[in-house]
Amino acid sequence: MGYDPKKRGRPSYLPLLCFEGETQDCWEGSYHPGNTHVSTIMIPLLDRAFAKLPKPIREVRVRADSAFYDHNIVEFIEGKRAFYATVARLT
Repeated sequence: MGYDPKKRGRPSYLPLLCFEGETQDCWEGSYHPGNTHVSTIMIPLLDRAFAKLPKPIREVRVRADSAFYDHNIVEFIEGKRAFYATVARLT
């Protein structure tokens, strides 16, 4: 059972998908209960997606919404020498 403010008590789910930007090919995906926090499952998902990249690829860009704004996720992406754009509220 996850958080669903509009339909309280109903099951909710967290699907995560990694797509290639130009061809829209799905590189990696996973499906989780709605009460799972993104930061606990995102690094393994990104690791599997990065492992599938062909060796000649020199530049990778990751786009994500504010749920992915986590220090560990940002460090992982920077460790892979990839670029990223994440929406985050400045407070």
